[in-house]
Amino acid sequence: MRKSVASIVMFLGALGHAQSIFTVAGIPYTHRNDVDSQPALSAQLGAVYGLLIDKITGRLIFNDELLVLRLEPDGTLLALAGAGPIFNFRAQYPGSGTPGSTLASTLNVEVLRGMTQDAAEALYLSDADAGCVYRVAPDGTVTTFAGGGTRAPGLESDGGPATAARLPSPRGLVFDSKGNLDI
Repeated sequence: MRKSVASIVMFLGALGHAQSIFTVAGIPYTHRNDVDSQPALSAQLGAVYGLLIDKITGRLIFNDELLVLRLEPDGTLLALAGAGPIFNFRAQYPGSGTPGSTLASTLNVEVLRGMTQDAAEALYLSDADAGCVYRVAPDGTVTTFAGGGTRAPGLESDGGPATAARLPSPRGLVFDSKGNLDI
């Protein structure tokens, strides 16, 4: 029944307004403020790409493409990192794709795909489109941990600073038993 109703709405919309677009399902993604401190069950999220349990609080942390969020005990979400799609930090501050140091709330990731946490409780986020891995310290400051450079992967970048390497589409992140971050 629902498919036929949606089809009818789309068909009638096409007849009446051939040049218009109508959303018949889904909620458009909005700015960080529309998610932060909102009830988790009604939050307007994009696709979820990563999950982990916060070592500090024991709460669920997850990320969509643009934000890192934590589920609070009262059922609301707390935005830990990411500016969301409206505030474009990179456009306002050229070169901020590889910040020397910025706040987690102003970090504008492009395609967040990986997330992990180290023993010191810092978060590491991989931005597949920007080719960077960011470190978010417990105090909320963000630095580029790896990527953003021009040296090609392999022989050209092996043994050099991690920020001098070019990382094509970093995604999964995990710490090994010795505390090394594997990308």
